[in-house]
Amino acid sequence: MNLLTLWVCFIVVFSHASAEDYIIDGQNSKSGEIKWQALLFVIEARDREVKNSICGVSCGGTIISKNQILSAAHCFHDPVNVTNIMVYIGSPKYRYGTQYNVSDVKIHESYDNVTNINDIAILTLKEDIKMGKDVAPACFPKSPISTYFGKTLIVSGWGKMRNLKKAEDLQVLKNLVIQAECPQPQIREGGFCAVGKFGSSTAPGDSGGPAVLKLKDCPTATLVGIVESIVGKLGTVGVQANFVDVYYYMENNWLCDNTGIPETCLSN
Repeated sequence: MNLLTLWVCFIVVFSHASAEDYIIDGQNSKSGEIKWQALLFVIEARDREVKNSICGVSCGGTIISKNQILSAAHCFHDPVNVTNIMVYIGSPKYRYGTQYNVSDVKIHESYDNVTNINDIAILTLKEDIKMGKDVAPACFPKSPISTYFGKTLIVSGWGKMRNLKKAEDLQVLKNLVIQAECPQPQIREGGFCAVGKFGSSTAPGDSGGPAVLKLKDCPTATLVGIVESIVGKLGTVGVQANFVDVYYYMENNWLCDNTGIPETCLSN
């Protein structure tokens, strides 16, 4: 199993990410197409030999409320220094859009960085997100993931591309099918898997990002999964993409207790 964070270095102000890694077989997203997408950059080092250079982990996230982002726990190291997290929202271009500061990161209290169980985290921003035609939260699912077996996900992120060609646009993948039975056994309680055509998959840099379905009862998209990992060789037929099951964390009240969003509270 391979987690899908991506180590990135760039020169502050003067240029954008030097990573030449993007989602496998995705297409460039259009402005406003993936309104719920957030980009997270977690600073972990500064290159002393290159002026204004910083390095860190690049992940995705999903807007779930006016000031909250849902992502993967493995994008962060405990203890988390919120001053080292940059959040970008509102543009498909890498590190464009509006930058937001983070006031808190809630990592699941039972997250295990060895087994990767409970790989889920909530970021609270210091200021409200500027919503508009290009920015809006995703909806929460109203049914268990089993309801959607056989459905095709929409997954987005700034992860690896098959040809390794450098790009600056958010990539969207629309051919991963949710599986009732995973081809590879490395799937845990609270997770699900999907398989695409011709080796299409999520990739390094996509971690924490949204896996959604377009359903009639939601004006944007329904967030059913959080990008986590792959099993198999990247870019080869049969590679399995693993996701955190959002509804699972609604059923056990974790999302309700930690976000306060009424739609996550199934008992209400």
